[in-house]
Amino acid sequence: MKECTEIIKPNWKNKYKIIDNFLNEDDFKSLCLVKEYNLPNNESIFDWLGFSGNTIKGKNEDVIVYTDNDILDVEFIKKLHNTYHDSAMKILEELAPEKVKDYHHSRFSIMQVGSHAMHPIHLDRPDKLLTIVIHLKPEMNYGTMLLEFPEDPNIEIVKWKANRAMAFSPNESSWHCFGGDKKSTRFTLLYSLMSKELDWETAKEANKIFIPDWMPKCRIWTYKEWNEQNYEN
Repeated sequence: MKECTEIIKPNWKNKYKIIDNFLNEDDFKSLCLVKEYNLPNNESIFDWLGFSGNTIKGKNEDVIVYTDNDILDVEFIKKLHNTYHDSAMKILEELAPEKVKDYHHSRFSIMQVGSHAMHPIHLDRPDKLLTIVIHLKPEMNYGTMLLEFPEDPNIEIVKWKANRAMAFSPNESSWHCFGGDKKSTRFTLLYSLMSKELDWETAKEANKIFIPDWMPKCRIWTYKEWNEQNYEN
């Protein structure tokens, strides 16, 4: 396995871009202070597509935000969108210019991954035009593993570094997975540029997951599910 700090494997079918210090200092500090959930160390929580989350359309004073949780304040979501949208669109134009015309809205989600949790090897949904994963905290953890196919022996690892972003445009060869380092909880911001979202049945059919024998199962919550269970209990 090789740790990468720049554009990865230019000869691969899919391109990956690494950007250090993606967030400005104030936004980075604010995101590192978001609410932490008391999860078992083999579980994770985030707003996965098709269920819930923070969706935003428009620009500047005309933005419209939909959210069903209190992880990120609505005004802060607007600020993130207005600050980083142009940069994200430039990255999309660099990595997959044919997809720029399909942009419809953006999504932001904080992902909390337990120290012993491991997410399956998977492909992102086809309505994701661009995925940007921004490392928040801690200072040291595991980055993202990249593969061209599910059982690819030539795995690339994006080295973990606080405020480092890894960006790619999902396609049939952008397999990836991630997990905790068995020492500390892993926090990232997921920033996605989206086309019009697939309906849930279509999305399920498009979802591609591979779980090798060595990989432990991981319970993945949405914030909405977790909060509803806590309120009920």
